[in-house]
Amino acid sequence: MLNPIGIILLDDHTWVHQALVDIVGQVEDVLLVGQGTSGTDALTLYVQHRPDIVLMDIVMPQMDGIAATRALIAAYPDVKVLALSSFQDERSVFDILRAGATSYLLKTHLSNTLIPTLHTIHNGGTVLSAPIATMLTSLKTQSPTAPPNDFLLTAREIEVIRQLASGQTNTEVAETLHISAATVRFHITNILEKMGVATRTEAIVLAVRYQII
Repeated sequence: MLNPIGIILLDDHTWVHQALVDIVGQVEDVLLVGQGTSGTDALTLYVQHRPDIVLMDIVMPQMDGIAATRALIAAYPDVKVLALSSFQDERSVFDILRAGATSYLLKTHLSNTLIPTLHTIHNGGTVLSAPIATMLTSLKTQSPTAPPNDFLLTAREIEVIRQLASGQTNTEVAETLHISAATVRFHITNILEKMGVATRTEAIVLAVRYQII
């Protein structure tokens, strides 16, 4: 068996820790290597265990998940953060994604979707719980009066971000669009620069909000 996906959990609810232990205990390719109860534990646990993915609650004492994610990304730009929350309000979603989280999963969906979500993130994809994706889509009707492509994305760049929004990895996007992985990376770099964001997840959120995809 290949090396399991190492994860750490930051959450102040005992039931979430127990649920995660139970879920991960049923598979062999995911390993829970560290647990904390506050955002202040994030950096320490990350340095100790160097996990592949950090599972981050949003509302926690001492330091919330948004501040902790921002601090982690600043220190370790390649870290992959999966936001976990019981909330699906617009502010929570945008704040944690803008802080650098790659994906957003509702805690109520853990038992059914956590393992495939971890696989997707580990392979370079992005995952948003269905209610979150629906909420973002509904924002189309609430968008400011900006033109649909105010960021001046090319047709190819729009195709790339559309595929990313569907959860595809760079390799899968390359296969779908019949281009090289290097070209996909080039397009993603341009997309992030034009949209003024740091992560592909932020770009996806803005693309939906401004009716680009």
